[in-house]
Parts: sequence; structure tokens; C-alpha cells
Amino acid sequence: MWGGKGSQTVPITYVSKNTKTDRSKNNITKPSQQKLTVSATTTLPSSSTTTTTTSTSEVRVEGGLQTINLDDKGSFLYWCPNFLSSDEADSLYTHLISDGEWSQSERTIKENGQDIIVLTPRLQSWMSTPGKHVASLYQKKPPVPWTDLMLDVKTRIETLLNNSVQFDYVLMNLYRNGRDSIAFHRDDEASGINPETGSPRNIIASISLGAKRTFVMRKTGPIVEKQYGLTNGSLIIMAGETQEHWKHAIPKDPSVQEPRMNLTFRVS
Repeated sequence: MWGGKGSQTVPITYVSKNTKTDRSKNNITKPSQQKLTVSATTTLPSSSTTTTTTSTSEVRVEGGLQTINLDDKGSFLYWCPNFLSSDEADSLYTHLISDGEWSQSERTIKENGQDIIVLTPRLQSWMSTPGKHVASLYQKKPPVPWTDLMLDVKTRIETLLNNSVQFDYVLMNLYRNGRDSIAFHRDDEASGINPETGSPRNIIASISLGAKRTFVMRKTGPIVEKQYGLTNGSLIIMAGETQEHWKHAIPKDPSVQEPRMNLTFRVS
């Protein structure tokens, strides 16, 4: 256990520009505790959509991690629903709200021949060693230096993975409520190995803090979707050939009123 609990509201400042994304309230309140549960479904689109529960043959438990096989091409997830206790998750959330240096990233798109500035529908930050540069990030600000608390979390994940990977940065997303989201995408940079450490880039470890949100994975040809409920303190790790064959998203969910923070530990 890292620290005490208690409600705390921290103002978050973000870029104020014309944008097509929703502007949610920028006062972020510490989330209430969430029950740790997991659900997974496979959706096969047809004239009448059929949803079936993931079979137990797809899941294997080993060393505190559940291994979820996504397909027969070597795509799989590791899942640990209670990686952090509720107290640990709440303390980490409060710590990062205060020290995360959150902002909205922006990108330029073409519309009717004109350049339009679009803000991401979520707040972002990242953490690494001072001076670290990762070309694939939208964020152009320098990283927030590792804190002792985050280094401890990083080490715990690496230990859980038998030290087969050494993460050198963490990308942090703050979904202020259900109006914030991220569209379907794959992490194209997650391939090969880091030449300095020899760590594989295809292992991405994601910790959820705060409100439960639905994590959707989509495979094309034919389309298959799997949905997972990510809860406070849970850990899900994408590995193997997942980025090659699957895209993932956090869709909008108007029913969600509380914030959710996502920490993705990565290899540059």
C-alpha cells in the first residue's frame, strides 16, 4: 500500500482551440473504487449480430497472469485483473493527476482542402528519463521524469514478465468521462527490438485506473471483435503478433461520468 485515500479535485489545463472533439469538464475528481471484474466477448457481424462468450480453452493461467489467445497466428494478451489493489490504484491516480503535466495533443487534418487542427478527445502525458525522445508520439513536450512510484510499478510489471522486457517510457491517457475516447488503431511502432536493451517492442503493458471502460479489439477479414471490461487496478498486456493482426479502441460511452486513466508501458 502506497498511501492514504481521500477525495481530491485537481484542475487540468488543456489547449483552447477550435476543435471538432467534445470538450468535457476539465475538473478531474478522484474516482471511487471499482469492483475488479473481467468480461470478454467475440462478435461476429452478420445480418443478425451474434455474440458469444470467449471459451475457456482460449484462456491459460500461469504465474499470476491469464494468457488469452486471440487467434491462431500468435496474437495473445496477458491479463491480471487485480494487479494493483484498490488503495494502490487510487493512490497512483492521485499521484499522477498532480505530477502528470497533462495537456491535449493536436494534429492537422485536411478537410475541403483546408488544414484543420483537431485536438485528441482525451488528455495526455508521458514519463521517461530526462531527454528521452520518441518520434512516434503526438506529444512534443519533454517527458515527465520517472517518479519513484512509477519506477516501482514498472519494475513490478517487468518482474511479472520474468524480466523479459525493459520498458523505457510510459504513455499516459486521461479519459475525463465517457465522451473521451480513442479510435481503432494499431501501434505500428511496436515491432522489432530496442538495439540498446534488446527488449522486444511488441510487448505493451496497460494499467487502468479509475472508471471501468470497455476495451475493444478488432480483427479484419472477416471482422471479429473482442471486448474486455478494464477495471481499476487491472493490467492487460498486448504481446506476440497482436499489433500485426488486431486494432484496438476505447469507444465513447455516455453512461460513464467518472474519469479513467490508462498507463501504457512501452519500449522505444
